[in-house]
Amino acid sequence: MAAERKIGDAVYRCDKLSAEEGLALYVKVNDVFGGDAVLLASVAVKTTRETALKTFVTVTMRNQLEAGNVTDLIKDLVSMCQVNGDPAIMGVRPSSIEDAVEVAWFAMEVQLRDFLSASLGSLGTT
Repeated sequence: MAAERKIGDAVYRCDKLSAEEGLALYVKVNDVFGGDAVLLASVAVKTTRETALKTFVTVTMRNQLEAGNVTDLIKDLVSMCQVNGDPAIMGVRPSSIEDAVEVAWFAMEVQLRDFLSASLGSLGTT
């Protein structure tokens, strides 16, 4: 299943990963962001651009995160997407920090929303 979203001046497409790849991504996101419940809960629900950016900045400011790990994860998430049939490449398309974070957030939503909604919902967190 694929999803599309207009971000900046482009339409990005993201295909859903296999279960194995999705699980590995969940563990990586959880590890990089220190299991931040606010971030995970925000990914579980569809958010606006402003909410995604605000949540990302808040999580990165309040947690001691490794810059390289965060940057690598954002690049990995962006690379899961296509724009105009071509691979999305951070620094090219998307070119701005805001668009890169939003594209990465979009990829996390596509890959993890169903799992997080079901999991966090069963905990009474969402």
